[in-house]
Amino acid sequence: METGYVHIQSTHPCGMQICANKERGLALTWACEQFSDYIVGKSIIPETDHKPLVPLLTTCTLDKVSPRVQRLRMRLMRFHFKEVNHVPRKEMYIADALSRMQAENSNRMATVPEEEMNIYVDSVLDSLPVSDVRLMGIKEAQDEDPV
Repeated sequence: METGYVHIQSTHPCGMQICANKERGLALTWACEQFSDYIVGKSIIPETDHKPLVPLLTTCTLDKVSPRVQRLRMRLMRFHFKEVNHVPRKEMYIADALSRMQAENSNRMATVPEEEMNIYVDSVLDSLPVSDVRLMGIKEAQDEDPV
């Protein structure tokens, strides 16, 4: 049996609060759909740190769950889950390592042009209710900070 690991850190781009069941279920759905070429036709055993998701994907029948969960489960019907395991977060070593790993050649691109960002920063600094002496002290302390 081959083992594959996928770490999914699901965050909504707008910072909206959404139901944890939906969030984790959508993360699992996304992973299955992304790797469908490799897992369709095989028995897979997904692991989650979200315990309430396990019965939603295994023992609950479609008529007992909400329409949102029904749609999620219908998207997952083409995948064969041998079982869905709950693994406590503190024991998810590989997912933890993947979440901390960065690609060697990852160039972080600015989402806002530098000139526009500098104009905004200058306008914020001009409107601060701080004296120039205090602001210089803050800048010096920030420059000395190793982080």
